[in-house]
Amino acid sequence: MKKFKPVVQLLARSVMKSSADESFLLIEYSSLDLGMTKLIIPTNLLDKPREFFSLLISKGFPANVDKNVRKQIIDELCEHCGNTFILTQKPGFIGDSYVSPCGKIWGSDDKYGPIIQPEYQNSLPLVSKRGSLQHWQDNLAVYATYSSRLMLGLCSAFSAFLLKDTAIESGGFHVFGMSSVGKSTVLLFSASVYGSPEYVNTMKFTDKAGQELAQAHNDALLCLDELKLADSNPKKAAEKTQGVTYVLASGRGTRYSKNYEKQKGSDEWRVIFLSAGERSLKQH
Repeated sequence: MKKFKPVVQLLARSVMKSSADESFLLIEYSSLDLGMTKLIIPTNLLDKPREFFSLLISKGFPANVDKNVRKQIIDELCEHCGNTFILTQKPGFIGDSYVSPCGKIWGSDDKYGPIIQPEYQNSLPLVSKRGSLQHWQDNLAVYATYSSRLMLGLCSAFSAFLLKDTAIESGGFHVFGMSSVGKSTVLLFSASVYGSPEYVNTMKFTDKAGQELAQAHNDALLCLDELKLADSNPKKAAEKTQGVTYVLASGRGTRYSKNYEKQKGSDEWRVIFLSAGERSLKQH
């Protein structure tokens, strides 16, 4: 039986733009099942070896590594690294690069970035590849030529990528009508551009979660189905729907004090949204 050799190596360090930024490291380690795997960790975790190796072991690193090897790994990770990467709080355009919610990067000469900060990755939408472009064009996109609503959805999905270069503000469209007339179908059809039906969200979220959702869909399409789920109370549901619509179009979340925003950053986004419900937004 071939002996497993534990490997942990430093690939790059994050670029700090201000004293309020936290420093991160991009490392690569040997997983028992997944082979060489990349992971972003806070730099100060190296000062807590027990927590560091506990994290690695939970992600597939072998647990039976002796103390001397562990110390050597920590020492090597503490050495200076000339490679750097940019951390971002959201997907979308970072300079001339586009960061997909799934982590794929287009147009970047940076070997290791930009990368979305770990603490923001849990709220990202599910983006995946399903089949080929030709198959999607022949078996799904073609139906947009027979329906103005499907064409609206398709154009909305692609126009979201153009907001930055055209300097057009965020905005969206609401599809409404009686039950079972195809409203959700429009959203699912539009979401097919991003690969998965699970890309569609409902209105069942808090105000703060709504802002996080918008930021997670930066430079992309945001689909919101079932506006009636906004609240069980019709009056409160109406108020929430109107508020969410305004906030999404404004491109910015709740403003905090300057000191808080300097430390934590404020929620900002560029987004095209599609919503669906049985009532018009005016009726809400």
